[in-house]
Amino acid sequence: KGEKLVRDASNSTNASSFAFYKNDIFISSSTLSNYTFPGAVLSDTDTITLRAYDNTAQNGCFADSSFVLRINSLTGANTISNSTNACFGAVPTPFTSVSTPSVDRLVDGATLLYQWQSRKGTDPFVDILAPTGTQETLSPSAIISSTTDFRRIITSTFRTLSCSSVSNPITISVIPVPTGTILGNNTACLGENVIFTASGGDVYEFFKNDISLGASSTVNTISLSGLTHLSLIKVEVTDTSSCTAFSNTITM
Repeated sequence: KGEKLVRDASNSTNASSFAFYKNDIFISSSTLSNYTFPGAVLSDTDTITLRAYDNTAQNGCFADSSFVLRINSLTGANTISNSTNACFGAVPTPFTSVSTPSVDRLVDGATLLYQWQSRKGTDPFVDILAPTGTQETLSPSAIISSTTDFRRIITSTFRTLSCSSVSNPITISVIPVPTGTILGNNTACLGENVIFTASGGDVYEFFKNDISLGASSTVNTISLSGLTHLSLIKVEVTDTSSCTAFSNTITM
């Protein structure tokens, strides 16, 4: 849709001039054998007619050649959305389809294809393989380790002619995970209280033997008693971007 249509009559014989019509309405005449119809004036199922005359005055014998124009087109916006940040080592959240264009020739047999693409930096976009890369929405299944651009191409194919609509690009920036650290004595008398101090985040959740010792909070210290030989103490730190990481582990 929107492309120009060139009507070429160069294979006509014994013709001295030509007239061009759209839906039986005169458009132009010339001694030249071709005419370009602007895309803006064309619609699906228009009848395009070429009339070839045997003289330049166009008052003698003539012959007509006509065809019905079919136009493959997509109407509407191709828009996608997603969170713009992802923690390093995390799988990005699924994309959402804000809007998809309608396939105007769908009832006439046009086929619809979705193709997602990605790129890093200034590299060219490359197709994401099926099946996830050829669905209306994309649910990433792989970790991205550096900032990556994504986009969706929707293609309508009708009578071997393909028309495509490219979505807005979405850039997902990868945020480094925090580096958590826990400090405290790793030797204590039985029943003695031991204070552990965490750093590297904004919110902390302490664990003993992989069992949480309470809800996460901004408090970065904890006093523990009842520790036993080989108890394992660690902390999960969370930063302002909600990225998390576990600290080193202290073995009592």
